[in-house]
Amino acid sequence: MTRAWAARRSLREPASFDAWFDRILVNCCRERLRRRNKIREIPLPEGGEAERGDEFASVLARDSIGRALASLTLDQRTVVVLRFWLDLSLEQIADRLAWPLGTVKSRLHHALAAMRVTIAGDDPEVQS
Repeated sequence: MTRAWAARRSLREPASFDAWFDRILVNCCRERLRRRNKIREIPLPEGGEAERGDEFASVLARDSIGRALASLTLDQRTVVVLRFWLDLSLEQIADRLAWPLGTVKSRLHHALAAMRVTIAGDDPEVQS
């Protein structure tokens, strides 16, 4: 990443390279999302052969999760992705984003609650 290379002199402790680099990466992603400010949808091809039922259910579940993620604020989405996709602990997320631990916990709690509401709206049989 060119921004990390340009900012290499700002790294004070080489031992904390991962957190420093992740912070630059998160900031770049947030800037891109702010500029884009819309969700890209990929249309499914029509008239293809029928897929197995389980694969279709998997696509629907991913689509439902995608809609739930899209309904979150940028900060909430960032915390959810770092927690569940990168499998970082709450302390690691707080360190990498330079936020207080309580803020990370609060944003994750509110994000998961909002996702539950969105997913329940997609499927009336989903229970909280």
